[in-house]
Amino acid sequence: MHWLCFHLEFEHHGDPDVACGDPSCTWFQLEVYRRELQALGRDPGEVLERGSRSDGDDGYEKRRNLHATRSSSVSSAPPCDPAVRRARGG
Repeated sequence: MHWLCFHLEFEHHGDPDVACGDPSCTWFQLEVYRRELQALGRDPGEVLERGSRSDGDDGYEKRRNLHATRSSSVSSAPPCDPAVRRARGG
């Protein structure tokens, strides 16, 4: 089981889409980054948008195309999503 799946299933109290108090929690870390970007006067949405576009990295398009190829044959939901696990009988 992935650490994040374990954390969300057994340790993360409350809404799984809201940061908990565990500094190793992915949502906690994302919330810290969001607050720090805002404190620096940066819009977190713009920063993510810029980071998701190619910046001259030749491998970016290859990775994006590989992901798109893999995603077309796989469910779009992450494998650790509890609803997906239940639907798969897990």
